[in-house]
Amino acid sequence: MTVAMDSEEDGPELAVDTETPETILMNRFNSQLVQRAIDDLPVHYRETLLLVKWKKCRTRRSRKYCQSRWGP
Repeated sequence: MTVAMDSEEDGPELAVDTETPETILMNRFNSQLVQRAIDDLPVHYRETLLLVKWKKCRTRRSRKYCQSRWGP
């Protein structure tokens, strides 16, 4: 006699913590590298990053902003 087993999809979700001390450290290190690289950029590039990322500015609008401030 064969007994059907419940599918794994029907069972409860298992909480899996994918963060380890190593991944936390690597993420922090990568964030610091990116921050240093941004800090090393000329001001007009940093301003453009702000427009695109935090102001939700589209590429065309940020390009117009850059051209009006720093030429073609």
